[in-house]
Amino acid sequence: MSFNVGTATDYIDLLNQLVQNLTRRHLEAIAINAGGTGHAVGDVITIDPTGSTSTLVAKIEVVTVAAGVITAARIYRAGCYTVDPTTTTGNAQSATTGAGIGATFNLTFASTGWTQLARSSVAASATVGAAGNGYNVGNVLTLIGGVLSVGGSAATFTVATLTGGAGSGVATVTLTSAGSYEVHPTNAVLTSNSGTGDNLATLNVTWSDLAGDTIVILQGDAGSSIDPLVGIHTWSSQLDESGANTVHNWSLHGMTTWSAALPLHQQANILEAGMSNAHNGAITTLTTSGDGAWVPLKAADAFNMTWWLSVTGRRVVMIVRVQGASTTYYAHLSFGLLNPFGTATEIPYPLYVAGASDRPKAWYRDTASLWGGLSEPISRNNGPAFVWEITGNWIQCRVATIGSNVSLTPTYSTIGPPRAVAIPLGVQNQQSVNDDKTWDQPAAGGFWPEQITLAASATRIYRTPDTGGDLFPLFPVGYSRSDDVSILFYLYGEVEGVFWLDQGGSGITSEDRVLQGSSAYTIFQNGTRVQPYSFLALRED
Repeated sequence: MSFNVGTATDYIDLLNQLVQNLTRRHLEAIAINAGGTGHAVGDVITIDPTGSTSTLVAKIEVVTVAAGVITAARIYRAGCYTVDPTTTTGNAQSATTGAGIGATFNLTFASTGWTQLARSSVAASATVGAAGNGYNVGNVLTLIGGVLSVGGSAATFTVATLTGGAGSGVATVTLTSAGSYEVHPTNAVLTSNSGTGDNLATLNVTWSDLAGDTIVILQGDAGSSIDPLVGIHTWSSQLDESGANTVHNWSLHGMTTWSAALPLHQQANILEAGMSNAHNGAITTLTTSGDGAWVPLKAADAFNMTWWLSVTGRRVVMIVRVQGASTTYYAHLSFGLLNPFGTATEIPYPLYVAGASDRPKAWYRDTASLWGGLSEPISRNNGPAFVWEITGNWIQCRVATIGSNVSLTPTYSTIGPPRAVAIPLGVQNQQSVNDDKTWDQPAAGGFWPEQITLAASATRIYRTPDTGGDLFPLFPVGYSRSDDVSILFYLYGEVEGVFWLDQGGSGITSEDRVLQGSSAYTIFQNGTRVQPYSFLALRED
């Protein structure tokens, strides 16, 4: 597992950093080589980066000491590397937040397990592969193949020099139009000719990432034959829902397989914005309207976006602080495979995709909106979280909300706030639906939290007694489906490393750290919500 923290200037930079952290190497495990002297619990030690190439350098946190000698430590930040440090056995500390010296560690680096299958790109330059013949200076060569971006065009090059006289082969070319591709053609690229060439030239093209709004397709490594697939589409609009402000957002798209010959919106069983069920083949463009798994972000301004990222080969969880001059909210997004409550036959592909809003034109500074999160995915329509079901449908998962523009319904809800609570033996799984309470409970008296509403609640889960008030019950966040009519209740699975907690008036708030047992957790509110039951804990290790 990899856990990192960083900052991004805008919604494109955030995507770049996400992809880097998913596709590069990280510090996977440590062992104390020498405990050093003068260390204290909580010291954060930076490893020696000599010989490495990285965007984030790994750090280690001191957990226990004996007379200043480190006896236990954990990874504090996993780092992001394209080249590992030269020294991995007895790597010496290069810096520390404390006064300790002399600690060395044995380091193990590993791949994070995700692969970038495709990314929107443009042509940057080209050299000639096969010269062809019948060309003249000024002929325009258009690249053949690849998958164009929605509304994009093929790249073109102009013949600059020839291998001989008029009518000979192509020697050099200059870029005329960069084009725009979701999947660019592979070298050597065949070209068509605006002139009379009858033996077509090929080009070896150098490609660059599209600088603006883009599409990325990522695949995880779950250690089995079933790997998660997701697409991220960044886009901007001149208008939010009020028609007054520019939005710069992401949409998230799960899929069951990936074909390099198809654009994102035509991938198998794509979770398309505006769709709640499987792709039916009728979509002819990538939708930027309708319901879905959307993440309201922003362009560059005076406030950078701080992000927290937890990655395994199975799933990705990212929390982003999106701040304005007078507003702050925490955008939650996650995608990958649930830890399923069922067999591979019952739940063969437990893919889930979760955003922060079910509205594409949600604006991060819209104070009238109720932004939710992973344990409280607020929705008024369709989204913002979805699970792929064995029936061949995307099932929305949301917390029912109340208000003049929202309807209260338990039809598709997350268990979100705690649901992995053991039901006492013999207690039937029955719930009473009570709109003015936070929790539903089994009729026989056992406690089974099923769904949270936005109403005030007298039912709470407080910290464990006799622990000094610092031990919070942590309940794994997962997805369920409840029946609108009967008491049927279906559990799909949980999101690894994400836990609901009741803040309980403790004073802890977003970005605080909680240490429990051998694990550390960072606390976040759900979106704009600050009610005591609207927090979650993200495990760091």
